[in-house]
Amino acid sequence: MNSEELELSLRTEFENYLKSFRAEMRGEAAELHNKFEAEMDKHRSHLDEAFQAYAARFDSEHAFDEGFKASVVEHLHLARDEGAKITANAMANAEDMKSAAASSAPADFSGIRDAINDISQHKSQTAILKALVEHAAAFAPRGAFFIIKNEHVVGWKVFGSDDDTAETAIRDIHFPVSSDSILGNAVSSLTTADGAYGVRADDTVFLEPLHFGQPDRMHAIPLVARGRGVAVLYADYGTSGVNVNVEALETLVRIAGLTVELLASSQTAKIENRQVGDANFEDVAHEHEAKSPFSEPVEQEAAAEETGLEASGLEI
Repeated sequence: MNSEELELSLRTEFENYLKSFRAEMRGEAAELHNKFEAEMDKHRSHLDEAFQAYAARFDSEHAFDEGFKASVVEHLHLARDEGAKITANAMANAEDMKSAAASSAPADFSGIRDAINDISQHKSQTAILKALVEHAAAFAPRGAFFIIKNEHVVGWKVFGSDDDTAETAIRDIHFPVSSDSILGNAVSSLTTADGAYGVRADDTVFLEPLHFGQPDRMHAIPLVARGRGVAVLYADYGTSGVNVNVEALETLVRIAGLTVELLASSQTAKIENRQVGDANFEDVAHEHEAKSPFSEPVEQEAAAEETGLEASGLEI
């Protein structure tokens, strides 16, 4: 397969993925709407049956003593009060569900769309990863991004942390991928890893320096390029307790990986006698160093030619 065919294949995969994602989001919104309507109909039906059953008893011609009538009336009042409470609670819950469906689903889709557009339009690996981390903050209250370098997990950038020292502390994080950590597990398995504090012995290696405490829900999403885990995005619930949209984060990480691969293939096609190598982050550096997190010879020459900036040296 030549470079043009590879670029066309990657672009087709990218477009098909976006179409599939949009269809899935619309399907989920429709399913949520149907569930809401069904639940409302069920509550209305039960309440109507209950009131009709009680009302029918008053049309009876049987004579009851005053004590029994008083007891029936009292119970009826209690039942009506309880029914009113149930109705009020059901309606409040339904309104909350409807509001959440109406406000969050379109907002999330719009946010994902904008993030995808931003990540995929960048022309350098550093910009792609920086955009990924920035947009990840919209779908998780707190997290960090790590590069895989010489079979080690190396800290690169944090987001959403209230601790000002975390941005500096992450630069000193460096431990083997093979260690018992949620990050290493995600990179090795090439799938999203979930867990909690204490499940894996070596999670403290990065949690403690970042002052992330003891999260009860943790997620690690690998960035895969050419079949290898070359980076990993970590997210948890922080101290705010809001939701982590794992599916959205997985989508953004996947888009970032595809964009990096497409960028490398496009740049390779511009230079004769250049072959596309395996993806890696061996020469990654932090933002305060004037380097790209993916150093790549092809990118170096293209960047030097187009912008005159110093190239970084990473191979994909």
